[in-house]
Parts: sequence; structure tokens; C-alpha cells
Amino acid sequence: MQNLLKHCIPLFILFVLLGCQGNLIGRQGQVTVPKHIFLIVIDTLRADHLGCYGYKVPTSPTIDRMAKDGVLFTNAYSTASSTLESVFSFFSSTTNLGNLVYYKDYVSVYSSLQKLFKKEGFNTLAVVSNPWLKARKDIFQDGFIHFQFFESNKWLPNTTDKVTEAVLNFLETKFNSNGKNFFYIHYLDPHASYRPPVDYGFFKGKPPIRHLVKNGKAHALSGENKIRSRRKKDPTYSGIPSPEFLSEEDLDYLISKYDAEIKYVDFHIEKLLIKLKEMDILKDSLIVITADHGEEFLEHDCLAHGFQLYDETIHIPLIFYWKNKLNAQCRENLVSGIDIAPTILELCQINPPASMLGKNIFSKKVKEEPILFCTHFKNQNQQGMRTDKWKLIDNLRSGEVKIFDIDNDPKEQNNLFDNDSKKWDHLFKTYKNLISKHSVKKDEKEEKKLEIDQETKEQLKALGYL
Repeated sequence: MQNLLKHCIPLFILFVLLGCQGNLIGRQGQVTVPKHIFLIVIDTLRADHLGCYGYKVPTSPTIDRMAKDGVLFTNAYSTASSTLESVFSFFSSTTNLGNLVYYKDYVSVYSSLQKLFKKEGFNTLAVVSNPWLKARKDIFQDGFIHFQFFESNKWLPNTTDKVTEAVLNFLETKFNSNGKNFFYIHYLDPHASYRPPVDYGFFKGKPPIRHLVKNGKAHALSGENKIRSRRKKDPTYSGIPSPEFLSEEDLDYLISKYDAEIKYVDFHIEKLLIKLKEMDILKDSLIVITADHGEEFLEHDCLAHGFQLYDETIHIPLIFYWKNKLNAQCRENLVSGIDIAPTILELCQINPPASMLGKNIFSKKVKEEPILFCTHFKNQNQQGMRTDKWKLIDNLRSGEVKIFDIDNDPKEQNNLFDNDSKKWDHLFKTYKNLISKHSVKKDEKEEKKLEIDQETKEQLKALGYL
């Protein structure tokens, strides 16, 4: 936290000196709008593994530079700890309590970011590599004029270079340089398995002999295979996996491989920036960098993600970068994944629809509210709330409630809830109102049968999702 504050304070001082309150200021002081929008989602990226968030390992020189020159949000949270729920929140500005995206046969009526941009005359493009975005093509592909997913007979251990290659090709062949573009880019790495194509020398010990550790098989080491077997026998089973024993050196090795994948993605983002400069469109481009969720490394006795709602899986990076248009600043206000779509729309002077529950995080008029998150990953049914001071996690299957004082317990080690509900009336009242705001209304729900082709099923299985 001290390292984070050291980074934020100089930016905050600069922000005050420039008199910037989050407005977009042109060269002569006029308000302007971006012509091109790039939304870059880096799968499974923990905020605290980036230099701009205080991490000591040099994983992210490009992203750090963009954070320094752009707007860095230090308290941004995903709406879920798994891809499907989280990413749909980016586009619909709703949570799974309202959009029901994790339930196979239903999806609520919604408006999505890409469809709104298309309606406004934008060219819409997407290059993605997470199979969930292909499996739910009814919502993720709808509205994109150009959409590419990397299909293969055998799941590739690392797809970063392929995504970048396709992005650069789209810029040459599908991008409208003289018009307006919305471009969604989704890098799968640093998702497990951790197999970076470049060794950056982050691991200083002796490489392990164990096959699973050596090959970065985090989802196999996590115990998820046992959970999958239990669910085959009992489809209602909702247990949390117990990982295999890992020595400290084993864990350090896995983390070093995870970090190397972050740096490899960072290198490819630099390639994108170079291309935008060469095309002379960087000056007109708003670039938003975030993640769908983070990753656990035994902080709360789990590996991987999706099963729990601690900060290691829902605290995500969020950076808004627009060269010479957004004044550098570091903001500590609470931000949710549902805020991304309405913020981008309003920066483009497009009014968000009433169905979007998020807010423009640059607006001075919007009152800060608690944020909601949930997980329905592999039969989980957990939801929770974050305020400035408190974090509440409510496990609807087990009935367990956890309350943490984030100011004094940022690592969420001391559960303060002692079954005395009256003592926490103020928190539960806020939580109940938040749940009501996000929950689906009966007349907004429509039946929609989900069908996933066999190839996509195999790709999801390879990542440990099915």
C-alpha cells in the first residue's frame, strides 16, 4: 500500500495543479471525444502483480507507463471471479443477479456496449481467445461487425502472439482509419496453464521436478478435477477444491511463470501502441486496460479462480489512457466492472441506456455507491458487497457470512461477523438495497436455450471450466 501511495501522490498533486477534475481537455481547452476506442481485457490479471500497483517484479513496463500518463484507478473490482459473469458486466453494465448470463437457459433483456456503438455508426471489431466468449456467441458476438476467435483442434498453451497478429491484421484490413471504431481485444494469458514462451528470469531458485508444477498446471494442482468428478455423480455439489501440497519453492515457481506471461502480454501491448503511432491514430484513441478477474495463489487456501470472492480474484487493474487528452491522475474511488461501459459511452458523448446500472466514473455529479460482486462458478452461489471500509461475503449455499474491515485487514484474514445480525444492521440494510437494485425483474427475463458445439466444449475442458 505504501508503494501504491508513493505512485499516486505525485499524480494527484499534478492533477490538482492542472485543475483537472476528470474532464477531457483538448489542446486549446475545448472538450473533445475520442474517435477510436480500444477495450483491452487481460484474462486472469491480478492488479497487485503490476508495477503501477506496487509490484516489485518488472512485469509491466508498458502498462506502467500508460498508467503514469493516464488515469489509474486503484480500487477497481470485477463483478465476479470468473470470465463469463465478469466480461458480460463490462458490456451490459449489469451483474449476473440481473443478466443471468451464467444460467444456461436464460438471459435477461439487455443493451450492450458494442451494439450501442454500432448503432452510433462505429465500426465494431473484436479479437478474443477465451472460449467462453465463443460459447456464448449469442451475447458476445452480437453487435461486432468483425469478430475473430482462435479455434484449434488442441488448445494452445499461449495465444498472445496470435491475438496480436490478428489485431494488427484487423488494423490493416478491417479498421476504418477515417471513421470511428470500437475494438475489443481479449488476451487469454496469463490464464493457467502458465507456459510463457519467454523466460524473463523471474524465478531465482531451483526449477521443480514435479511434472504438474513444471508445466504450470495450476488447475490440475488446484484439486478442481476432484470437484469435477464429484459433480458428475452429484450435479448439485458445490464444494471448494483443496489443492495439492505445494512447497514454498513450488509456489514461487508457479507465480514466476504467471508473472512471465503478464510481461509477455505487456510486450505485445507495446507492439499495438507502436502500430497505432505508425498509423497516426494514437492521438485519437482512448485505450482502456482491465482484467476480467485475478488469480489465487493459496492466500485463502485455493489456486486458480471462480470459487471465492477475496480480493486476489476480484481486485482488477483499470487504466484509462488517451495521450495528451486525459490528464495524469490516480483515483482511489470505488469502481465496478459495470462502470466501464457507461463511462466509455459518456466520454464519447453517447447517453447510456436506462438498463445500465453503472456510472460514469469521471463525473463529479455521481455519488459513490457500494459495489456488488458474485460468483456462480461450478455451482457456487456467493455474492457480496464492498464499501469504502467494509467488505461482506455472503455464501447462499452454506449460509456463512463474512465481514472484513478492509482499512485494518486488507488481506481479509479476520472475519468479524459473529452471527449478531443486529450489530451489523447498517451494513445489511445497504446490502439488501444493493441486491434489490441488481436483481432481475420477472418481465425482463426471456428463455434462451444455450447450445455449445463440441469443439468449444473441448476448449473449455482444456482450461478446466467443464
